Amino acid sequence: MSISIKKLFKKQIIDNEVISLRNSLSNHYQGSRIGLGEAYRSFLKPADGNGFVRGCHRPSQNVAGELAHVVPSWVPVHDHETRTVEGVLALSKITHTDFPLKPWHTYYDWNFFVIPDKQYTYLLSESNFKDHGGTIECEWDTGDERFLPSWAWPQEGNRMIITGRWIYDCGHPEAHGHKTEIHPPKAVISFRTEAVKFTGNSGATRANNAIIFIGRNGGYWRHAINDQNYAFDLHLPPKPYPEAVPKYKVTAKTDHLPVQPQIVPYPGEEPKQVRVMIPLKGVTPHPENYGAIISAGWSDPLGTESRVSQRVRVKILKIHMHGNYDTWGDEWHVYVGINGRWKVWKDIGGNSKSLNFSVTLDLHPNDEINISACGFEADVMHDHMGENSGYSWAEISDTNMTKARKEEIEDDVFWQLSGSFNDENDRIGLFSVRHASEERGFLKTKSHKGDYTLEYSIETP
Repeated sequence: MSISIKKLFKKQIIDNEVISLRNSLSNHYQGSRIGLGEAYRSFLKPADGNGFVRGCHRPSQNVAGELAHVVPSWVPVHDHETRTVEGVLALSKITHTDFPLKPWHTYYDWNFFVIPDKQYTYLLSESNFKDHGGTIECEWDTGDERFLPSWAWPQEGNRMIITGRWIYDCGHPEAHGHKTEIHPPKAVISFRTEAVKFTGNSGATRANNAIIFIGRNGGYWRHAINDQNYAFDLHLPPKPYPEAVPKYKVTAKTDHLPVQPQIVPYPGEEPKQVRVMIPLKGVTPHPENYGAIISAGWSDPLGTESRVSQRVRVKILKIHMHGNYDTWGDEWHVYVGINGRWKVWKDIGGNSKSLNFSVTLDLHPNDEINISACGFEADVMHDHMGENSGYSWAEISDTNMTKARKEEIEDDVFWQLSGSFNDENDRIGLFSVRHASEERGFLKTKSHKGDYTLEYSIETP
């Protein structure tokens, strides 16, 4: 007779909070071999935070600032580098500045700050807890949307599953040691609620949606994505009436899906979720990426659910820029998201700019409208973004490199970037608001720094 992980832990008088999801053990590299008692102890023990032991090198006195840590910039925490974290997204944004040269960066990273579920405590170091509020930062070079497309960028408050390279950030040693990151991810799955039109239903009905992107290219790092399968549970919304049966829909977001997701309602007698697996292990030829949105809901034979869903149109009308960052004119790069649909504007100047960005949504009364914005004001460092340093990643990440060679590379990179250290990009204020599905009107809201105001409307089409 099979028994759930939750029940197994309960039998051993282990707190249910520790192991709350079916995939927690399968996400650990030792899997079920670790044993339940050992898993309980291991999952709650943070990493030691000693990046120097793993290959980070101590600052040279010859190089300014963060350049002292660029060789290498990131080292694996463990020989088994690939790990998965699950949790809630505390912050989601484009970074305002990054070390600009290849192979370190091709473009700016998208930064996911995840509050991990308790059973993923082992992925964090003391620095994550004491210097970063208990979050783990996951960074994926967007490649200017070539590596990580905008439809896969999540928003604050989304539930997340992220798989990728578990590393120490050598570039930012802190008082409590090196922080850990997932950098870069190779799979990002976010979840949002939004009404969807399922086959056989008369209109859009309540649904939970998984937004899935799996990709090889992380910027400085290329992953294998066909070395594993990707599995998760997508919970069904509340069952509307007894005769309703589960419905699901797969919407491809990349040009080709080399395999179809395997979707099974669970438990079979009275489903509460659908179990999803993307069977990429061993797929040939090796796919570059895999992107889809999977929606799960219920049949609506009486039409009662579709009648309560509403269609709304959200329009971002204008940005008013109050903060002046440059004497000779600003170059704002502004990113705005509406329920996971993002738009980017580059090199915006002046006091205000019409944006004219519109998104139409189908929403159940319990759904929300989520609007986010972030970005940066570009300065000299932006002009170097994506330039080739002349070094390969293999060369600069060689852990056997001599101190003299490290300092030679650092000095060379220093001169390539000379003059730009004091002219980094400026971070513009973050913006995150939520509105009830029935709210309507014209609104103006300031960023948290007060450096800009977004003017937008919510209306019935």
